[in-house]
Parts: sequence; C-alpha cells; structure tokens
Amino acid sequence: MVQFTVFTTAMVQVTVFTIAMVQVTVFIIAMLQVTVFTTAMLQVTVFTIAMVQVNVFIIAMLQVTVFTTAMVQVTVFIIAMVQVTVFIIAMVQVTVFIIAMASFIAFTRAMAGHVISYCIY
Repeated sequence: MVQFTVFTTAMVQVTVFTIAMVQVTVFIIAMLQVTVFTTAMLQVTVFTIAMVQVNVFIIAMLQVTVFTTAMVQVTVFIIAMVQVTVFIIAMVQVTVFIIAMASFIAFTRAMAGHVISYCIY
C-alpha cells in the first residue's frame, strides 16, 4: 500500500511537472507572439519612415518646380529687358532720323535761299 501511495504521489508530481511544462510552453508561445507583434510594429515604423521619406522627396520636387518657375520668370524678365533695350535703340534711331530731317530741311531752305538770291540778281 505504501508503494502504491509513493507511486501515486510520483504520478501526481509528474502530472504537476507536465502541467508546469505546458504552462512554460504557453508562456514561450506568448513571448513568440509578443516578438511577432514587436516585429510587425517595427515594420510599421519602417513603413512610416519610408512614407516620410516619400513626403520629403515630394516636397523636394515641389521646391524644384518652384525654382524652375522662378527661373522661367527670370528668363521672361530678361526678355522684357531686351525688348526695352530694343525699344530704346529704336527711339535713338527715330531721334537720329528727326535730326537728319531737320538738317535736310535746313539744307533745303539754305539752298532755296541761294537759288532765290541767285535768281533775283
């Protein structure tokens, strides 16, 4: 009877040990699930960082677009300055033409005066 009691006690201890091992296994599985969850969170973090980098790239492209637009405006301004210069040159040519016409008129009047004087005498 004592041996049966010892055997039964040993079986109870084996059962308790087995239950403890099952609990350890469950704990290990839970830790693995935490690890998987942590890995998933890290992947989400990496994805978020990638999205931030994409946003930074988009902002950089917008800045390039703004710079290009500014360069176009500078080019338009330079073209306008060239047109102003051409207009000023044209005004100088008109002034030179007016002076030439005045000189021609003065010359014509002088010649007419000489002709009239010559005809009178």
